[in-house]
Amino acid sequence: TTFCGANSCFVRTWYDQSGNVRDATQTTNINQPRIVNAGVIDSIAGRSSLQFLGAQSMSNSAVTQNLLGNTPTFSAVVSPNSISSFVGIIVWRGGSTNGLDMGSTGRWVYIWNDAANTFSWGGGPIITTGSLQTISVSINPTFATYTKNGISFTNSVPHSATSGTASVIIGNDTCCGGRFLNGHLPEVLLFQALPPADRVNFENNQKAYYGIP
Repeated sequence: TTFCGANSCFVRTWYDQSGNVRDATQTTNINQPRIVNAGVIDSIAGRSSLQFLGAQSMSNSAVTQNLLGNTPTFSAVVSPNSISSFVGIIVWRGGSTNGLDMGSTGRWVYIWNDAANTFSWGGGPIITTGSLQTISVSINPTFATYTKNGISFTNSVPHSATSGTASVIIGNDTCCGGRFLNGHLPEVLLFQALPPADRVNFENNQKAYYGIP
């Protein structure tokens, strides 16, 4: 706020906190998520948050499906303002498509290596607007564990090894127009592999930090 004054400010670089310097960036001004609105820090539940306004995204060319490996976990803390079909939260497109999206039935869905039966899966957790939720997907060769606010939904669809080299996109599914997130996105986590007990620990940490029931 010292830098912004009474102006609005936007994020060019979202810095990686892991020490691996895999920062997400957006060099086009109008596509940068907001962090200060007219001198006031964008926040939700008392925590600062990037605000995606329906035309914003960030990316990192180093974070590809190959880097994540065959059994990744990807997670987001997100509060959508609205629900639209196939809005992208964390997406890789090119070669094969992987990622976390809003589904067409008001549920969180994921796709792994272009498997349509995971992308259209109707058993995923329900999307809630106007409140923070922690969403995570852990991929296994024979199933995936999908959690919302620590409650698990298991999909028994087999998952083949990943092979894509596309960059990670945050806040947009670049397949088609109009798939931008409109809402708060304060945290994104990506892991090459994560034991189930560690996933539960970080979800509990997220819930406690952001006041998620």
